[in-house]
Order: sequence, then structure tokens, then C-alpha cells
Amino acid sequence: MNLADYQWEMIDQIYHLLTDDDHNKVISLHGDTGCGKSTIALEISNQLKEGSVSYTHLRAHETRRHL
Repeated sequence: MNLADYQWEMIDQIYHLLTDDDHNKVISLHGDTGCGKSTIALEISNQLKEGSVSYTHLRAHETRRHL
């Protein structure tokens, strides 16, 4: 699984965790520098503001270092 696929999977899981019921939740992302924590957090934030984000949109944010 490449980084974009992993990030998409995490974004989907976290988004559903946060939105599946009416309870307030807090999440914390941990990992090494460069593993995608900021990308995941930003995409989740965007989804919560605008609805779900497409796989194509996520891929558009990849850079050569992500591959």
C-alpha cells in the first residue's frame, strides 16, 4: 500500500469515527516526521467543513517525496 492509499484509508476511518454519532470526540495522530500526519489532519478538517473528499483530490496533493 502506498502512502496516498494509506492516508485515504486513515482519513476515511477517522472521518467516520468523528461523524457516526452525536458524541464529541478528540483524536490524536502520532508518527514519525514525514509520515503524513499533517496531510491526514488537513484532509479530515476539509471533509468536516465541506463533506467527503475524493481520492483524486487526495492524490492531487501528493508530491514526489510521497512516492
